Amino acid sequence: MKNESQVPHRHIVMDGDQAIEWRAVVFADECRPCDMCGEPYCDFCEEHYADCECPGPHSDEDEWEFDSFFGREYARPKPEQEEN
Repeated sequence: MKNESQVPHRHIVMDGDQAIEWRAVVFADECRPCDMCGEPYCDFCEEHYADCECPGPHSDEDEWEFDSFFGREYARPKPEQEEN
């Protein structure tokens, strides 16, 4: 993956005493080709890009919250909403 050594894949932000994990948004063109089939391969998940669980540029905004750190887009699952 491009810039893997320059930008952390996971970024922890403290909110009071709670650690919130943000994951780098992964783009298909950043992934190296799979050695077996040539499809984009996510080295973070060690899966094909289409099967990896990393947030992507088209991840559902109803499920993911997005922000930028280190000049890169990151996402985290949106917190569960409590029902009244």
